[in-house]
Amino acid sequence: MYNDISKCYQRSIELLLRNSTKDGFMAATPKGRATSPVIHYDWIFGRDASICALGAVASGDRRLIKIARATLITLAKHQSKYGQIPNALSEQEKKAEFYFMASVDGTLWWLIALNFYHRYSDDNILFKRLQPKIKRALTWLEFQTGGESNLLEQAGAGDWADIMPRSGHVLYANVLWYWVQKLYRRSGARLTKSGINTLFYPFYQQANSLFYRKNFLYRCLRQDIIKKIKPTDYYLSHIQVFSTGRHCDVYGNILSVLVGLPDQKLAKKILNYLLKQKVNRLYPVQVTVPPISRQDKEWDEVMEHRQMNLPYQYHNGGIWPFVGGFWVMMLAALGKKRLAQAELEKLSQTNKVNNWQFNEWFHGQTGKPMGIPGQSWNAGTFILAYHYLKGKIEL
Repeated sequence: MYNDISKCYQRSIELLLRNSTKDGFMAATPKGRATSPVIHYDWIFGRDASICALGAVASGDRRLIKIARATLITLAKHQSKYGQIPNALSEQEKKAEFYFMASVDGTLWWLIALNFYHRYSDDNILFKRLQPKIKRALTWLEFQTGGESNLLEQAGAGDWADIMPRSGHVLYANVLWYWVQKLYRRSGARLTKSGINTLFYPFYQQANSLFYRKNFLYRCLRQDIIKKIKPTDYYLSHIQVFSTGRHCDVYGNILSVLVGLPDQKLAKKILNYLLKQKVNRLYPVQVTVPPISRQDKEWDEVMEHRQMNLPYQYHNGGIWPFVGGFWVMMLAALGKKRLAQAELEKLSQTNKVNNWQFNEWFHGQTGKPMGIPGQSWNAGTFILAYHYLKGKIEL
């Protein structure tokens, strides 16, 4: 078992080095479909590259730390005048894309990665040097919140799950927003935490919560929303004015536990639900359970775009190994060290498929490898999880 994990760790280091340029980490190995004009995974993606930077810094490998630094600088260089970090960019083609409707998670992950770099690298200069960029990014994010809720609002295709029918207040983005505020000691963190627990898990009696007291509109809507849905053992995936996302966003819920949003009771419910749903049955882990079917109210025709998000595919119940790294860390955070170690082993086997292909995602029902191989963030989160289990880092 140890040899399998060690082998995957070494392969992960090699992949990140192979997928790097002087400007930072590319999303995937630059060959085949990865370089197509539609996909361009040979570009530096704000979210992907920042996540890779976490693993690179955790590794302690000076070569990877240097690339992580270059990644953070390159993304900052292309920051919009309002503060948004690009969704993707190519220095070679001199292009930066901010994607549809102000994609938010590139900016969030950049701030998280920069803070992590500051805490775990020997570089005491970069964080100070980028302070104006940091302040601009935080200001831009604050302008994405509505009213006095201090919760991010987004349109469709506003984050990594860009073919999922979710908008309004989205769990995943708001978990990252809370994380950012904690890391940067922002005064709004308390209100954001209260808001997430009030809106995305509205099954406790929370009439006295800070968020509930401060937001009259949500007091009016809350009971109508609750009456439409049955209580869940996890945070809802998104909240709109007259609808909610009742299918479990596994990634968003995993991250919520890692950053300390749920209390102990709810954290245990989330873990037990995910284990009951066997999100790790084939490989770690499925990212939506149960998948949204055509018969569900949440189904939207956008999910049929290129036949990507049919049930058990892509973001709709597909298996994403990079999320598996966060799954391993969540298990460890909840004291399930033995299970976390076993899942790290399973994750190494996932990346090993087809002679260490590091596939983008797998079919959630058949386990068939899908998408673009040579995924950098698979390597990044494996390295991160490896060191998290050893107690060498904190998020």
